[in-house]
Amino acid sequence: MGSSAFKAKELPAEVRERIDEAIKRGMTIIVGEAPGANRLYQDYLNAKGYRNVVVGHAVRLWRARS
Repeated sequence: MGSSAFKAKELPAEVRERIDEAIKRGMTIIVGEAPGANRLYQDYLNAKGYRNVVVGHAVRLWRARS
C-alpha cells in the first residue's frame, strides 16, 4: 500500500490488537519509514513505549556507469 493511498488517521482495532500481542510476546517489530501507515505504526509503538522495533529504509543503489 503506497503512502499516498493510505488516508486513515489511526490504525484499525484489529491491527492494534495484533501489535499488542507482538509486544506481549516480546517480538521484534519491523516497520517502514514512509508517511501514512508506517507513521501510524511508529507512533503507536512509540506511545506504547515499545523499543524492540526496527525501522526499515528502502535504498536505491546507484551503479557508476563505466
